[in-house]
Amino acid sequence: MIAAGMLEAARCCSRLLLAGGILVTLLLIDSLSVQGFREPKMTAILFYGGMAFLFLGVFALAWLIDRPIRFPFPTPLLALLPLVLVFCWQMDFFNYSVESSPYHELKSAYRLYILSPALAWIAVFALSSLVFGSPKSSRYLGWMILVAMALEVGVVLLEIIQNQTGLRVSLLNLAGEIDLMGQEIKERIYGTIGNPNFVAGYLAIGLFPVLGWSLGCNRLRGRICGGWVTSISLLAIIATRSKGGILALVVGGVHYGFLCHRRKVHRRDGDRQAIRSFPKGPILILVIALVLFGWVLADRGSSPSEGTYLGHWLETLTLRGDSIAVRALLADSGFRMWKESPWVGIGAGEFKVEFLSTLQKMLQGQDAERYAGRVARLHSLRANHLHNEYLQILVEWGALGLALVMLFLAWNQVLALEYLRSARRGRDFHMRLGLLSGFWAALGGSLFDLPFHRPSQAFLLAVLLGAVIAPANFRLGLPGSRTLSRKLLVIPIVGASLLLGGYLLLECGRRYVCQREGFLAQAIISGKIPGGDASKAASMIKQIIHRLPGEGDYYQYLAHTLLHVEKNPNGAIDFIRRARQISDQPELYLLEARAQIEKGNYTAAEPLLAFMETLDRDRPGLHYLIGRYRQARGDLEKARSAYLAEIHWAESRNAAMTPDLSDSYLRLASILEDLGDFPKAVIFYEKFLEKMQGQTPSYPLAQLHLGRILRDHLYEYRLAEKYFLEAQAIFQKQGNMAEVGRVHRELDLIRKRR
Repeated sequence: MIAAGMLEAARCCSRLLLAGGILVTLLLIDSLSVQGFREPKMTAILFYGGMAFLFLGVFALAWLIDRPIRFPFPTPLLALLPLVLVFCWQMDFFNYSVESSPYHELKSAYRLYILSPALAWIAVFALSSLVFGSPKSSRYLGWMILVAMALEVGVVLLEIIQNQTGLRVSLLNLAGEIDLMGQEIKERIYGTIGNPNFVAGYLAIGLFPVLGWSLGCNRLRGRICGGWVTSISLLAIIATRSKGGILALVVGGVHYGFLCHRRKVHRRDGDRQAIRSFPKGPILILVIALVLFGWVLADRGSSPSEGTYLGHWLETLTLRGDSIAVRALLADSGFRMWKESPWVGIGAGEFKVEFLSTLQKMLQGQDAERYAGRVARLHSLRANHLHNEYLQILVEWGALGLALVMLFLAWNQVLALEYLRSARRGRDFHMRLGLLSGFWAALGGSLFDLPFHRPSQAFLLAVLLGAVIAPANFRLGLPGSRTLSRKLLVIPIVGASLLLGGYLLLECGRRYVCQREGFLAQAIISGKIPGGDASKAASMIKQIIHRLPGEGDYYQYLAHTLLHVEKNPNGAIDFIRRARQISDQPELYLLEARAQIEKGNYTAAEPLLAFMETLDRDRPGLHYLIGRYRQARGDLEKARSAYLAEIHWAESRNAAMTPDLSDSYLRLASILEDLGDFPKAVIFYEKFLEKMQGQTPSYPLAQLHLGRILRDHLYEYRLAEKYFLEAQAIFQKQGNMAEVGRVHRELDLIRKRR
């Protein structure tokens, strides 16, 4: 009785936990954390993974008490066990000489940081396979997915309407996932919702469970609601032009239609109820109308540079266009990394870390010109992913890892089809088929997208895959239930579940606290909190790094603080080089170049600047640093060109004034003065004074330089006197009497010449 009560309570709580996780990972935004969207969702996955492990321990313990023990272990997980050995090989656990590597501990912490969400994913998958087996529970899951999809579809529909009609609602300003990265057509359609590729991928996955729930629903209101959500989802996916979303839709649709047709053909009379028939003509007309409307909507929102919808897909099918060029570049760099370790891969999360260094080798090789054209088409130098999940696994886990993952997926498919055939009612068949087709949609979209690396989609997929292999009644031992009947096998499961659950919950708490403290430290350093102590903020970041050594962004924040606040370039360089071992931030190259220039080591700064100039000539601050390097080398002409390029870039984009930009004006004016081009020097000194309005310590010094040029070379005595008097007033206000006397002597020279 005790075991039965534990089981029933654990089942109910587990279903509520997983259903709530679907909503939380979709909607969670934390504006008080360093990364307000992705990281809070990832932290939530760790929490749900930890709780899932604890519930798995409760299940195993209950079955241990209740004899005979029948524990329906999700057997496809056995296919992933050899990946533990692959991971150990990647970490050189079998190589005892690896201790000499200065970054070995840092790399280990980074790999654990990357793999913790994957461990949570496995726990959610296993728990889902235990609690969503019955028809009633699977329909409850379908209903929760319908709620999540209705919320997502509602936001999408409101965004489309307000953006097409000109109405503005500030309600959704925080609803985006990442920046749009120059995808103008999607911005015109969706406005503030963020990158619509993410939205399209989620809708394509959730569409099929909603479809299965709707087809099996006995109530008219339920079918209408499900049909509305499915229709708007289809419209939104078509309107995005998202290749991954549309490919996912096609693959999931083919899978759903094929198995529906096969069930009708092979159904034996009297063995199973007939599948409810629907009017195919009106449904087909509705689908065609939605596709055409989405097509028109996308064309209406496109700019001339984007081209038409048809032209866009013709480019894709003929392997032309920016998107194909970028994916080819990513694939090429990925295969270069894979060749270094073809069997076990380069390591989890290493693609994004090694991408820039691999790109550097490609740009220095024989085909540098061809690669340079593709690099120019990149939306961002932060290549977090290969945009192909299978290739990503091949690069990071090798051929062995990819084979094991394929075995895991095939094993799940076999079990899912076995339970699908055992569904006796049409509504149960549609529900399970919808869940399975949703997962197949993700597998199809993985050829062009990254659904398993997006927190909200990854959590939903773990629940879907677990639900489709859940036996309808494991106590009856249905075929394929794969029960464990030995006490010695259950005891380690209890211990491991409790241990891993505690680890994930502890990791979740660490990440949550570090995100909050990191946000506070950033606010202090950036001046958003008046009177904040920057040295205290640096201490906070050091504590964060000690607690969470696998997150590379905090090393960058600390290096920035050491360089700009504490004026410690040597310490900054040390943390920059650590960050480059585990981070994909291209800014680290510029930050190290800046630190080397501040240190006076121009030889070390030169290759860093040359590399960044090859990758991204328009990056803010790059030309300023090149100008400082050239100026220190005595090449004033090239320094002048670099400072001028920095200024022209900022003026063409109406960029806000930054310390680099203000110093570019001042240094350019000084170089022009040294070169004898006094009229142009006056122009840039005046621009500096106009833009800064006395906000920097160099403001009165610029006035002195400008006054001397006007007095000694252009003979504008009255104007020169004006600037000298303004500088004298500033020095008097500062209490700098030495400079006041100096300005007084400059004024005496003007009076004598008059």
